[in-house]
Amino acid sequence: MIGSVSTNHPTHDVALVTYFWQDPQDTRDPLKPLQPQSRPAYVGEPLALLGISALGPALGDLFTLPVTVVQGTVVATNHPQQLTSAGGVRETLTDAIEVACSGVAHGDSGGPAIDAAGNVVGVILGSGPGIATLTPVTDLTSLH
Repeated sequence: MIGSVSTNHPTHDVALVTYFWQDPQDTRDPLKPLQPQSRPAYVGEPLALLGISALGPALGDLFTLPVTVVQGTVVATNHPQQLTSAGGVRETLTDAIEVACSGVAHGDSGGPAIDAAGNVVGVILGSGPGIATLTPVTDLTSLH
């Protein structure tokens, strides 16, 4: 999997990164971009959460760092979540997605959450013990 940054939105502390993947069963197949899912996630839906824990002195090229994949299951949708930026700006996300999983690291924020069809349904916002919080991709499509 490789990627490229196409937009940066500092107000929301997000960047639009297009990830490209190749079907490991068919290496003749060209690289394809991950696509955002237009429908909301549903409770019970299995997801794969991709993270790049780039917390360290040598950030380097983000696309040469190892990608971690954590499996999880959606346990709540439309969950209110209070957000506070590094600058102290507060806002409430009214439609967060909660995913039961283990292994999402602090630096994995911003990684995509992918459904069984290979579409992005959310972006990792944060995590706690046994749970990850996602911003629905439908909230982010208007930022680019």
